[in-house]
Amino acid sequence: MPHELSLERRRSKKQQQKQLRVVVTVVVVVVVVVVVAAIAAIVVVVVVVVVVVVVVVAAAAVIAKDDGEEEYKICRGSGQGVDVQLC
Repeated sequence: MPHELSLERRRSKKQQQKQLRVVVTVVVVVVVVVVVAAIAAIVVVVVVVVVVVVVVVAAAAVIAKDDGEEEYKICRGSGQGVDVQLC
């Protein structure tokens, strides 16, 4: 009887070790998936922000070009001080 009891204990320990390995493997896989998903989300957010900034800057440049207004600067007049005129 004692011999059978020790065999049963060994089997039980081996079964517990297998279960522990499975649990550890599952936890590691879940953590890796979560980390990769978080990194992917950060990359997507950065790409979206860069695209939005580029589109806004390009739109601002197009709007500034199509203004149609002439640019007035402060220019030196003909000896009578400084005039604001189209240069």
